[in-house]
Amino acid sequence: MDQDPADQAPEGALPCPEIDLFFDDNEQVREKRTDSNGDCRADQVVHYAAGLPQRALQDRDHDGRMDSWLSYGEDGALIREARDRVGDGQADTWTEISGLHPSERREDHNADGEADVVIEYVKGEPTRQREDSNLDGQPDRFTRFEGGVARSIEQDRNHDGNVDAQAEFDAQGKKSVERQDENHDGAFEITILYRAGVRERVEEDTRGDGQPDVVVIYSADTPSDSGDEGPAIIRREVDSDGDGRFESVARFDGGIERTRQIDADGDGFAEVMAWLLPGGQLERETIDSNASGRHDVTRHYTAGQRVRDERDADGDGQPERITLYSTEVPDQIIEEKVDTSKDGQFDTRVVYRQGLKYEQFEDRNADGETDARYRFDPEERIVFETVDADGDGRFESEADFSEGAIQQRRVDSTGAGRPDRVEFYRGGELLRVERDSDQDGRVEAWVFYDESGGLARREEDTDADGRVDRWLSFGPDSPEAILVETDTRGDGVPDTWRIANSKGQPQRLEEDRNGDHRVDYWVHFEGSAPARYEQDRDFDGRLDARGDLDADGNPRQNELDTTGDARFDLRQTFAGGVLMLEERDTRTDGNYDGVTRFEDGVRVRQEIDSNGDGRFDTLVLFTADRAVEQRRDTRGDGHFDQTVRLDESGLPTREEFDTDGDQKIDLVRDYAPGPAPGPAPAQSGAAGALPALPAQRPIAREAVDADGDGRFEQVSEYEGGQIVRTETDADGDGQAEDVIEYQQGQAIRRSQGRNASGQ
Repeated sequence: MDQDPADQAPEGALPCPEIDLFFDDNEQVREKRTDSNGDCRADQVVHYAAGLPQRALQDRDHDGRMDSWLSYGEDGALIREARDRVGDGQADTWTEISGLHPSERREDHNADGEADVVIEYVKGEPTRQREDSNLDGQPDRFTRFEGGVARSIEQDRNHDGNVDAQAEFDAQGKKSVERQDENHDGAFEITILYRAGVRERVEEDTRGDGQPDVVVIYSADTPSDSGDEGPAIIRREVDSDGDGRFESVARFDGGIERTRQIDADGDGFAEVMAWLLPGGQLERETIDSNASGRHDVTRHYTAGQRVRDERDADGDGQPERITLYSTEVPDQIIEEKVDTSKDGQFDTRVVYRQGLKYEQFEDRNADGETDARYRFDPEERIVFETVDADGDGRFESEADFSEGAIQQRRVDSTGAGRPDRVEFYRGGELLRVERDSDQDGRVEAWVFYDESGGLARREEDTDADGRVDRWLSFGPDSPEAILVETDTRGDGVPDTWRIANSKGQPQRLEEDRNGDHRVDYWVHFEGSAPARYEQDRDFDGRLDARGDLDADGNPRQNELDTTGDARFDLRQTFAGGVLMLEERDTRTDGNYDGVTRFEDGVRVRQEIDSNGDGRFDTLVLFTADRAVEQRRDTRGDGHFDQTVRLDESGLPTREEFDTDGDQKIDLVRDYAPGPAPGPAPAQSGAAGALPALPAQRPIAREAVDADGDGRFEQVSEYEGGQIVRTETDADGDGQAEDVIEYQQGQAIRRSQGRNASGQ
């Protein structure tokens, strides 16, 4: 078998020639082999036909494997090159050549035989490039060239088929504009402007309305001190409300933010000002939190972390609130101090644990001492409260809470060590109050409230026997009781009821005075004042007393049934609560036949119609509420014809009579002093009106004016109730003409003298 000429060394040839040429029968070059690096291995082989190259192979990296394949046209001009750039023995780059210049190049970066990069050329200069960066078979990066320089790049970064990034370059290839669609909605939200290839301005449309609302400006002349490559940022502007005004402006020094300001309302006054340290960390902020045109909040920072807030709401230069923050946990409050009275002294202090309110202390009277303390649960709801209301250094009240709602409050107003008032709550609403006013450990009053917090009823133990004896009920529209029930006997059953209207004005008082569970006494009110009363005094179920009352509850007039016949027979009249007049109907005929008059509540005069003829025929006079004199009209002629004078014991000392109706005294009886031997005889007339004489004393003396001349002609003397002597002075000369002496009621001697005529 003949040896391949390619494997045969020409006769006389030197070993490892740089070029080997092989010729055909026509002595034209058939093949050319070149060893460009002197390793005795051909690294380029060119095949010819009719003296023209047809194809060629090259080993560009001299690893012994061909990695470039060239194709030539009929005229011997190079028209295509295939290259293996990764050394896997397969072509991965193809270049189409026209007129010695590339017209297209295709690159396969994943060895799938498909081009991932396509570059188009015009006259040897690239004009357009398509790239499939994620090797999914779809181009996602497009570059446009001018003069061999990239002038624009478009990229589909998320490979959804839409361009979401653009870049433009100047003639020198330096970037001039960059646009980015970060949310892939088809609109470019970020625009980056460059000058001479250096970033100068970044505009961002965060709302997607087509207008930039964040602008960052850079200085190409100022390097960044922040460690970032490129120019230093000098200002950042933000339009947070989309009104076209950039109300937030941050200024930078050396690429590090040094100040920040916000003018939200566009009035030219920055509501927020911030100062930063050279390291870019916040040092201080001032804020106009209430649109007053004045910075009322100052924030202080340490190592870029907020450590203190100061709030001066009234602009007096003194903060009313100071908030302290943890140096370990960012923005975690550890304490607050507040000047609620604006006197320059912090009177409220709040302590936080793990950023949550835990305790609160208040100085309510500016004496420098705590008057109120509060404790809170992990949800910052109050769980405990204690208060020193009078500032004496002792906490009188304490309260417990659950889930932020008060459950119970205890008040020790005297410092006795036990509460005198305990309040119970449900759902945050006052439910019941228990009172122990003497702090003996026994509750004496229970106050109950309805679901709306209104006063509903009150129960009291007024005699400290451990049992309720007073009940008060309240209406929805008034804190005054509309019903007061009282147990005055201690049997647990109400026997007194005081009824009021919805405004708490008293309307009626009812009492059960004998404990038979029936009302027997009523007081009626008008205009909140007592007006009249009714009473069943003998508890027989029938009224036997009634009357009118003044505004103070004192009687003005009473009507009484003293006999139980269901007819009112006694009427009493008062002035200022003092009895002035009593009128009696002793015969129950509807007519008053006995009238007693009083002064300062003391009897002074009594008038009696003893025979029911409608005329008063008896008069009793009193001194110091004692009867001292009785006068009687025994004839019914309207004139008193009998007078009885009484001593301190009510016994008669003297009686005077007008026996003939001439309105002159013609009979006088004097009675012996001392106790009476027996009762006086019953007297007719007004029963119970004119008191009968309790006893009749023995008569001591009797004088008679028989002729009505005003002189007593006959005088009789008695001893032991029996007559002992009678003297008669008929002529009125002062000398008795007739004297009779008696013994045991019988005359024993008589003496007679001369009369006035001398006979």
